[in-house]
Amino acid sequence: MLRWRNWYTHYVEVVGTVGSSPIWSTMPPSYNGEYNTLLKCEYGFDSCRRCQCLKLNKSMSTLWSFGDSFTHPHPNNWIEQIATHYKLANKSFGFNGSSLDFTYLAVNRHAKEFKEDDVVIVALTEVSRQWVVKDQPGCTHIQSLESFVPKSDIMFYYRYFMTCVIPEVVETRLENFLWALKAKTLHLKQKPIVFFCFGSTLDVMKNKSLPEFNYVSWPLQAVTKEEIVVQDRTKKFTGEPRANHLMPNNHNILANKVIASLATGQQITQEGFDKNILTHEQYHKMPSVLNSVG
Repeated sequence: MLRWRNWYTHYVEVVGTVGSSPIWSTMPPSYNGEYNTLLKCEYGFDSCRRCQCLKLNKSMSTLWSFGDSFTHPHPNNWIEQIATHYKLANKSFGFNGSSLDFTYLAVNRHAKEFKEDDVVIVALTEVSRQWVVKDQPGCTHIQSLESFVPKSDIMFYYRYFMTCVIPEVVETRLENFLWALKAKTLHLKQKPIVFFCFGSTLDVMKNKSLPEFNYVSWPLQAVTKEEIVVQDRTKKFTGEPRANHLMPNNHNILANKVIASLATGQQITQEGFDKNILTHEQYHKMPSVLNSVG
């Protein structure tokens, strides 16, 4: 069977066919310390992990998406729906559990490929996340350490999180990234759409001097939380059964909001999403979609 390394060090394998269509499978991660295997494929991967290099019409305009688990590729997610609506090539570089540094790297590596008719979506994750293990971009906060590093090393990383992360430096780095993004996208017809995944990220950037983008003034996490029925919101939830932390209909709603914004320039509002649709019991009966902390 055909197999190759994809951009976040997983294998993608053809495991069979349905008619003439291949069935694709994401193999377990094989972390071997090869830093440069990250983002190796210059065209990214679609929601079924199929290498875009093999099928893209290079003259097509492109939807570029960057971020954490809110933009991680999934079949028919909100990103893919936008790309399908506008007949754009879908080059997705979201990654579960990743930090802002991962987003900076992905954008920097691919900004030279942005064409004037392309659309760029950036989802900015939690500012406290730190990419501390070079070949494991999903290991970004203390809770995830036990899943990624030997027990003997955990105290070293714990001390790093607690003593070496300077909030003002982290915030300055994000502000500088946004100004660099402006310089890299001046030739685009559409201003980049910038989401804040978490309220904490939105809060620290409210009083900053930022470039003029199409900012979404509410956190994506708010939609995620409000999908849970009110009486269950204080209960403990483990895993994540929702692709990009959203139920299917909210993928449709978010996609339509972005589609309308791209067509008319209207603001992407928080109103209109489905709420109170998922109980604690239903949540935990669904299989998890995350292979790392989102």
